[in-house]
Amino acid sequence: MNAAMKAPGAAGTETAPPAPETFTGPVLHLASFRSAEGARSAFEQAKAKNPPVFANLRFESRRTNVEGQGTFYRLLVGPFASLTDAEATCVEMKKLDQFCRPTADGS
Repeated sequence: MNAAMKAPGAAGTETAPPAPETFTGPVLHLASFRSAEGARSAFEQAKAKNPPVFANLRFESRRTNVEGQGTFYRLLVGPFASLTDAEATCVEMKKLDQFCRPTADGS
């Protein structure tokens, strides 16, 4: 092993952050941002503003390319057992002035 390489877990090495969560099934689309960090920040702000509604939700920042507009990161929250559950949560969020759009798969 040369000096530039270090064994996994060796002192002074950094481990990669965990892979972003990927939901399957129903989710709520809350907004789209130009960066993954913008999506993360918006989730934290919404969660702080409405703790009861966001208490059991996790977020995903899903990269998507919009033709003619470029790359966006969709802020998705979930997962939900059914689209009906996602829709019910969306109704509660809208009462708190939080935009949301239920979707079966995050598209």
